[in-house]
Amino acid sequence: MAFDAQHVANVVECDALAAFFDCLPRSHFNMKRWRDVTPLGTVACIVGWIAELDGEAFTVETPFGPSPDEPAYLAYAARKLGIAQAAVEALSRPPHYMGNWAEITPCRAATVLRRLAATGEVDWSVVQ
Repeated sequence: MAFDAQHVANVVECDALAAFFDCLPRSHFNMKRWRDVTPLGTVACIVGWIAELDGEAFTVETPFGPSPDEPAYLAYAARKLGIAQAAVEALSRPPHYMGNWAEITPCRAATVLRRLAATGEVDWSVVQ
């Protein structure tokens, strides 16, 4: 694995996000939500928090009102982490064997991010 400046920046970003998730209350994390603002604060998944921490929100108008713009969130996170689109999709969509995505904790997300920083791969099996 090459350790160029971009790789180092990606590792730093992943590690900073992991540290954030280590401290994030469980009530503000849900892998089934892109980003929701509730009376108790923001609730989001990994990709939603990446945008939220930078003050970004992506919506698209639907017949039912504003809805999260999934492609925009994914593209933003891929650029921010310096990873391929397929990798950010794997980060935002854990495998089905993980069960109910809403039960994934912020600490498990932090572990996956640290694995991404160490290997360049999204590997949810490290938190089964």
